[in-house]
Amino acid sequence: MGLDASTWIKMARQLPLSKAEHEVVRRFEEDPSGRQFLPLSDLLRAHKLLDESIELLTQGVQDHPGFSLARVVLARELFHRGLILDAWNVLEYAPLPLTDNVLAQKLRFKMAILLGDEASARTAFQHLRIQQGIDPEIKKIADQLELDGLVMARDSYRVELDRRGVDLRLPVVSLVSVDHTGSVSELSTAEGRAGAKTREKKFILEYDLDDATRRSVENFHVVPLNEVFVPGSEPNTSGAKSSAVELDSTTLAEIYAKQGFYSKSLSIYRRLLRMAPHNDLLRLKVSEMARLDKQQRDDDLESDPVLYERMEVVDIIDRQIRFMNQLLENIKS
Repeated sequence: MGLDASTWIKMARQLPLSKAEHEVVRRFEEDPSGRQFLPLSDLLRAHKLLDESIELLTQGVQDHPGFSLARVVLARELFHRGLILDAWNVLEYAPLPLTDNVLAQKLRFKMAILLGDEASARTAFQHLRIQQGIDPEIKKIADQLELDGLVMARDSYRVELDRRGVDLRLPVVSLVSVDHTGSVSELSTAEGRAGAKTREKKFILEYDLDDATRRSVENFHVVPLNEVFVPGSEPNTSGAKSSAVELDSTTLAEIYAKQGFYSKSLSIYRRLLRMAPHNDLLRLKVSEMARLDKQQRDDDLESDPVLYERMEVVDIIDRQIRFMNQLLENIKS
């Protein structure tokens, strides 16, 4: 439960406020249940009360879920604090589309890169291109994505954020280390993979997962997909079970499933299964997520058929956009 209005007002009045800032506090005091929490959170942030600012924003967005501007500002602040999954979820939960919000799409692009979600990154980039919102940082990341692939683009951006002092708090698979002097050096492939695997397992097992999921996750190998599934390589015809998947993706799929986003989880597992068709574990996950997704859709249909129909239309449009983007990529290559 968040702090009450009187506590926020008292906290603000203890600060050395300017005349304009006093007016911000007064307006919040007049309408504490309205949208005046956003300028008050800006005031707190200006006075270096960063945690308090985020807490007020979080509380305000919970009370006003359709307040898109506050939602995007909250996502930005969480991103700057390295809370990438929290920032991603703030945008994902938005009841209104944020496709026309340039800042929201910039954040989605960067977070999709960090989370290893190439499809979402490309979709956000297309929105930015339409709105002419591509800045030098976005262009640099997008160019590396095209030239070197997702893994290299992701790892380079993580190193860049580390240099800026952003402490990323999400599962990290990286072949880069920072020594005691602060300089960045590449680890050997063997060291990097071993260290990444240890970190990823530790992150996963800290979640409140059931025993079956724990055993499943422990069987995955932390190997970037572009090092396993080389374009033009011979398919696996031996019938052996393939467990070469990217743990970042399976982590994200599990998180989506735990939060009730079965459709998103199913999409990730289906993509991985196409890459590793002999992986029985992935096949079971696809079956489980498909069942849960169908059950959720059936429940939605019973509770609000109009909303369900609109969601279906949005889903169809989203799939068409992804298909057209992939078609354009194939034509380019």
